[in-house]
Amino acid sequence: MPCGIENLSGLDSGLDWQRAVSVRTEVMPAYEVERMEPPDPVSVPPLAEAVTDMQTLADLAQGQFGPALAPLAEAYAAWITAQEARLAAPAPDLAAYADVAAGALADCRAALGRMRAGIAVLDADPAAAQAFKFANRAMQLQRIRFIFAREARGGRQPDLEQIDLPANRTWRPFQLAFILLNLPALADPRHPDRSDAPTAAADLLWFPTGGGKTEAYLGVAAFTLAIRRLQGELGGLSGAAGVAVLMRYTLRLLTLQHAYGAARRHPHLRVRDDPPGRSCRLGARTVPHRPLGGAAQHAQLDQRCRRGDQAGSRHRVQRGRRHALPTHELSLVRPAHRARPRYPGRDL
Repeated sequence: MPCGIENLSGLDSGLDWQRAVSVRTEVMPAYEVERMEPPDPVSVPPLAEAVTDMQTLADLAQGQFGPALAPLAEAYAAWITAQEARLAAPAPDLAAYADVAAGALADCRAALGRMRAGIAVLDADPAAAQAFKFANRAMQLQRIRFIFAREARGGRQPDLEQIDLPANRTWRPFQLAFILLNLPALADPRHPDRSDAPTAAADLLWFPTGGGKTEAYLGVAAFTLAIRRLQGELGGLSGAAGVAVLMRYTLRLLTLQHAYGAARRHPHLRVRDDPPGRSCRLGARTVPHRPLGGAAQHAQLDQRCRRGDQAGSRHRVQRGRRHALPTHELSLVRPAHRARPRYPGRDL
């Protein structure tokens, strides 16, 4: 008999239906989420003048960041202006949300100001510029390395020169904008966005999976690792000590997936002679309590961790319910015959 879908619920299951003519329970319901596509210079002309190539940004000289990145901020400003014009004469379906829309656009204007401040920091602070160049170089290397490894796993013979092209090492506009608006607070521990309790900011990228959020976060992380070491001691505290970045994922499979991503980027994150360390802690319900191979494999992991990896990082095996070791050292996570080729990182 006919019924409203909104009145149905599943017990230990979800609900699925087809054209509202049939209803069934699903233990694991599926839903198609549309992919978020970044704007291109054709739809947003000012973007054509913005430099988004990681290699080009890594090679810029001090004082050249303004001309290279200002068009990105101007494209965002033009979009905000267009939305404000829509709000001035709202359509009937928008009128009821005018107050909320005005508040959102005010936040957009604030984000635009932070982006412009980030660009200014790069041209005014040599350490920030050097850390930004370092972050772009690290992200470029991991992008190319990932594509190379993917082609090799598919049985092809990849050519590194043919892979290292601008199309394969370009930021999406929102990724670069997210990094820029965070630069002022990361470069200055006393910045209000970081230190003022009432107004301190915590920025979040919020849209469906597959849009590039993690890569934007990792670009910020690479800048953070570099600026801390370049600044040295501040207030009697060493920038090379302590925890700089904490990554936690609520979905178990994402924990492993993004541990892979962090491990791929890690070999390139060498600042002078002080490479950052990393630790991957996986709960007992994420992977089996012991790696494949039992006690013999534990002894092998202990030996590897004492030696350290090529970047000189320090790791250790924690027996029992958790592991604290490089993800690529776990046979369960990455078998030896599938290990990806390693390339040396570049010093800052």
